[in-house]
This record gives sequence, structure tokens and C-alpha cells, in this order.
Amino acid sequence: MSRVCDGAPSSRLEVLMKPLLWIAGAFLLLGGNVRAQDDSLEKIQKDLDKLVQAKVVPTPAQFAEIADRCMNVATDLKGQPQALDAYMMAIDLTGQLEKEKQATVFSEAMDAVVESHLDDDRIAMLVMRSLSFPPEPLKAKAKEYLDWIGRDSKSQSVQCAMAFKKVSQRAASAIDAASCKPVVADIEALKKKYGAVKSPWNQTWGQLLDEQLDSLKVVGTPAKEIAANDLDGVAFKLSDYRGKTVLLDFWGYW
Repeated sequence: MSRVCDGAPSSRLEVLMKPLLWIAGAFLLLGGNVRAQDDSLEKIQKDLDKLVQAKVVPTPAQFAEIADRCMNVATDLKGQPQALDAYMMAIDLTGQLEKEKQATVFSEAMDAVVESHLDDDRIAMLVMRSLSFPPEPLKAKAKEYLDWIGRDSKSQSVQCAMAFKKVSQRAASAIDAASCKPVVADIEALKKKYGAVKSPWNQTWGQLLDEQLDSLKVVGTPAKEIAANDLDGVAFKLSDYRGKTVLLDFWGYW
């Protein structure tokens, strides 16, 4: 499978549901048209790796060239499992394309996916990622494909992803123990039904659902003790602030 379409989900819902961040890297112009029969997913991946390292701000035209290469390779591989990797690669790039090109690539790729790969377990990745967070102009179309997939896919992994997506939307708005309780019950029901099913992330759905359950069950419970030094080197413990208002500032690089 292409590394662009791979990656294990985090235990945090927000990270799990986010689209891949690899396309946020910078790209150089590849130059020239590549004939599909002389191209491959491996070559495209290597070019992407080189382009990301170049740290040059990309243009929609450059992303479009990459997407076209993916679509050409997928056409050559039609009917083979590897074709799905190429289609998923192109779909992941749609957010970086001009509006008209965006719609064309998305529709052509998704039509091929539901026509030839609807029962493939890897469709769960699309459900949890690209189809859950499509570019604004594609939201209505993405919902149509989600409805299609949910109705017709025979993959248990895909069906679990569809059910988990719905529960996750409720989990995102659960802010206290009372509101988390029914969500926990629904996820536990999903685990009972799909726990032994393998996910596309080299884990069972039971393992993935356990991670979500762990994060929900701590809502409303006392935080674990933290002992460290502050920015001035002064030792402190979280319990020192019990009964006081504490502002937590979460930050990072993505």
C-alpha cells in the first residue's frame, strides 16, 4: 500500500478524524507530462518525498499534475487492488486543487472507487478521513458518496467506520461525564459487534475503540498528578492548584 494512504490513527478523536497532513509540505514543479505506463505509485511517492524536502511553496497546478499522475496510474491498474491506493492518493490531494479541477478529480476517483472497490476494507480510511473532511465545495458530493458506501459496502470494517463516524460526532460535543455516558455505551456496543474486525491501520477495531473509550471515561474525573518544573525552573505539582482556575495552553507543530 502507498505510504501516502497509510498511517495508524491516534487515540484522540480529533487527530483520528483529521485528513492526512502530508500535503501541507511544499512541492516543486515536476515538469513535463508523465505517461501512465511509465509511471507508478512508487515513483510518485518518491517524487513527493523529494518535493516535500525542497520546501518550495506549491501551486494548484503542481498539485493537479500529481493528481493526474495518480489517476493515470489508477486507470492502468483498473480492477487491481493497487488502483485503490492511486485513487485515494488523488482524493487526498483534492483540497489543494482549483475548484473546477477539484470537482473533476474527486468525482472521477470516487466513481471508480464505489464501482470497483466498494467492499475493500481500506474504504474505511476514506470514511474516516477524506469523506469526513472534504473541501467546502465538495461537502454535498462527499455526503452522497458516504451514503452510498454506508448503504452498499459489504466490508465489516467499512460498516464499523460508518457507525463510529456517527458516534464520534456526538463524542466531540460531550463535555461532561453525563453527556459522555451514552456515547460510551454506544461505542461499547460497536466494540461488541466489530471488536475482532481488522481495521486498515494494522489494529483491530476493538483496539481503536478502546482508545476512544479510555479518553471518554476520564471526562469528569480528577486529573492525574503532574510534577515538573515551570519555565523558571521552579518545581510545582498540579495538585498545588486544586480549587483554583487553571488555564491550559495546548500547542504544537503540524
